Amino acid sequence: MPTAASIRSYLHKCPWPLLLVWSCVALLPVGRTVEIPVAVMAVYAGSFWYRGKIKPISGRYRSFTLVFFLFWVPMMLSVPDAFEPFEALRVTALYPRFFFAGLFIIWAIDSPEKRDLLLKLTCYLLLFWTADAVFQFFAGFNSFGYPLLHQLTGVFGRHLKLGIALAILSPFIISWSMERWPNWVSLLILTAIVLVIIAAGTRSGWVMFGVILLAYALSYLRAHKEKATVLIFIAVFTLAATATVSYKYFDSVSRRVDQTLLLFSGDREKLDVALSYRLPIWSGAWNMIRNHPVNGVGTRNYRDAYRAHVEPDDYYNQINVVPSHPHQYLLEIASETGLIGISGLILIFLLFIRQWKVASPLQRKLSFPVAVSMLALWFPINTHHAFYSSAAGQTVWWLAALYFALLSATPHEEGKTTPVMEPGGSTDEKKWGGPA
Repeated sequence: MPTAASIRSYLHKCPWPLLLVWSCVALLPVGRTVEIPVAVMAVYAGSFWYRGKIKPISGRYRSFTLVFFLFWVPMMLSVPDAFEPFEALRVTALYPRFFFAGLFIIWAIDSPEKRDLLLKLTCYLLLFWTADAVFQFFAGFNSFGYPLLHQLTGVFGRHLKLGIALAILSPFIISWSMERWPNWVSLLILTAIVLVIIAAGTRSGWVMFGVILLAYALSYLRAHKEKATVLIFIAVFTLAATATVSYKYFDSVSRRVDQTLLLFSGDREKLDVALSYRLPIWSGAWNMIRNHPVNGVGTRNYRDAYRAHVEPDDYYNQINVVPSHPHQYLLEIASETGLIGISGLILIFLLFIRQWKVASPLQRKLSFPVAVSMLALWFPINTHHAFYSSAAGQTVWWLAALYFALLSATPHEEGKTTPVMEPGGSTDEKKWGGPA
């Protein structure tokens, strides 16, 4: 029978904090079960804070704490004038769970070795998602028996989230493969990811993945000017061929592409069709901003305020549907928390940039995949899920905490470092493994 001492010894050796952090990605396809590791991490962080192991306003935690409160305080200030104060208060009151979970992530990921293990686990998980979706593409069902719908869904079953989730997290695969595997393997994996993201049929995922590919191409070009042109040409040709095949043989892809091309028609009605009838949604958000410029209509109150800010002949009034959010995070923040929220967001971006600038070269290389994921997630020229929602909050704050964790990670652990390189670069330990 195990003793208390043996259990403590096992827990000390087992990387359970890192596995808890990783489970936030692993559980994404399983409904809202991701709330479980978030709650556990929040409780642990609260106890660590009480015992003095975590100090939110100092050291490695300070920047993340400031970023969170720049986002959360405008939520609180939107409550008094909210259309539905109880809903705004409920969302605001529950939101700090992401703050405490983020503190736990920063505490847990404090070295290059832990970063590498998290990257490795996430990479292999996403490779499974990709392989499962490719199998679904050709077989008509995936490894769990989910049938192929009008779009690829893979491990997400009947929920159309695969394209967005894989796009946002794809830097974890790309970085790990470029750091550890031959170029041809990386190119093969990239081709499979492109096939899945395109066939998933989510245009916001396409845009985010495009931003990610551009970021990696520029980084690779900077690091390898001599051979980068040839490799980038091969990659572009492969991606174009994959996209063409997807367009020709997958009806949902061709329909989405044809719909998107209406953006260039010059006709307002066709433009609205191309945008999946989002022009009325954005118009409603703009009216909210004009009528409630200071602190908005209340966090997650867009749906409650919508009909009061649109004309009676509005498209969604005619079909008796109330949009839940503006589908664009800048409009969402501005309409629900006003200029206070937008001001906080600008300061958050400045803090992200400042933290990047003051970090050492090694710390930047450690955090590069997370930084690229965040760049794609926060890219404004796109459509977005509700940023104040629970589903989006899981990803937003998981990445933000990991970003600050890696930008403040200690380069050495027991006098050693893990070789880390610029994407596509050398693993020369003397070049990358020494003190920054």
